Amino acid sequence: MMVEVCQVVLDYDEAQTLYAAGQFLQAKNIFDTIPEFGDSKDMSFICDCVLTFDEAVDKIDSRLFSAAESMLKRLQKDINSSSINVSEVLPPDEISYYLGVSYFEQDLFYSAYQEFKKSTGFLDAASKAGKCEQPFKSEEIYINPDYTRNSVKLTLYAPEDGTENICVKIYEKSGELVSVCLIENDEKVKIYLPSGTYYYKISYGHKWYGEEEGFGNSFERVTFSDGTDTFKLSSSYYYWMNF
Repeated sequence: MMVEVCQVVLDYDEAQTLYAAGQFLQAKNIFDTIPEFGDSKDMSFICDCVLTFDEAVDKIDSRLFSAAESMLKRLQKDINSSSINVSEVLPPDEISYYLGVSYFEQDLFYSAYQEFKKSTGFLDAASKAGKCEQPFKSEEIYINPDYTRNSVKLTLYAPEDGTENICVKIYEKSGELVSVCLIENDEKVKIYLPSGTYYYKISYGHKWYGEEEGFGNSFERVTFSDGTDTFKLSSSYYYWMNF
């Protein structure tokens, strides 16, 4: 029995030495063999977090951004739900920084901005946060190629109070996205659509984070609910809409 206890102590000391040397996989493998001794189970968890983080960063280096995002989000969740302190070896701002990078490279600029703000002070996080806001100008940024029979002219007007920019998404009544327009405050955009029945969604904001995430957490109003809010376009007329 004494021999077994001594071997456990020796194994634990070896694992701690490997951990201190940054050899986390080897250290974890030993900690896993003695889970009931001391803080071995906690140390194994810390090693596993570091290994997951390192693998996620490797995926970013390999431009596998979606895979890195999934790993880092799961890592954040695991750490936040645990009572084990991982911050000394893996600071939370470092995880947020690389999660921000994975978002940014997928054009998820608002999500990236939020993570970079959490990691301000780490590397160039502040600079990267500033690059998340995207240029905004009045234009149609998407037209469904199946709706290019441009027989009807439609002019879209932003609010006259000039306080916010807007993004208007126009859908065919079945739900298919037809057009996406950006309109600066107090300006207008002219587009052309085929005759038909449509509805739209509109969002408002000051800072634009790209087509994927729009104005971030700003309010979006859906005008179509039970079919009564649809609008019809006919080639016999010229149309305009004020928002």
